[in-house]
Amino acid sequence: MKTRFYLCVLVLSCLTACSKEDLLKTFSKVSKTGEERTFLIKKDNHSAEGNSMEMLSRNFMNCQVQFDSSAIYESLNTSNQADVNKLFGFSDCDTHHQENSARFGWAWNGKGMVLYAYAYVNRERFIKTLATVSLYQPVNCSIRAEGNQYYFRVNNLVDSLPRHCSDYNGSRYRLYPYFGGDETAPHDISIKIKELGSSI
Repeated sequence: MKTRFYLCVLVLSCLTACSKEDLLKTFSKVSKTGEERTFLIKKDNHSAEGNSMEMLSRNFMNCQVQFDSSAIYESLNTSNQADVNKLFGFSDCDTHHQENSARFGWAWNGKGMVLYAYAYVNRERFIKTLATVSLYQPVNCSIRAEGNQYYFRVNNLVDSLPRHCSDYNGSRYRLYPYFGGDETAPHDISIKIKELGSSI
């Protein structure tokens, strides 16, 4: 019910501020399994281009991701360098994603690309460091909502964070790359994501 509410809010706001083409993009069809997509976060923006509303009818996302040198950055404010950017994931519990959701986070720590487990659990944020990964190398990443846990996998490493709605099995919406934190992207950042079919 709440998911439909947020979709209605999105439609109404887009009807007043978006073109017909933008509205159609907002409700684009779910990407085909195995299709690689390049998400571009333009300089001075938070969200990636093509970061549209896509529904998810299952309790997991399994993706292959790849960063290149464009993901190396230095924050204007050094205290923001530790901020966790968002990679991919989904809303949960029939709520807005800042109430309940599970995502992978990412950040350049000055030496390497760090991936995080990142979740909102009844509006409380949880973040856990998972692994440091190489640039230009595909990495398999999965998130699964099961019972009272979110399970995160990076290659062969599996970890978990708590989940609020242990019995929810309804629809969700996908979440895609986002920079920030407080700051916007200092330059164009390109991230490749290919959604795969199986779960953890």
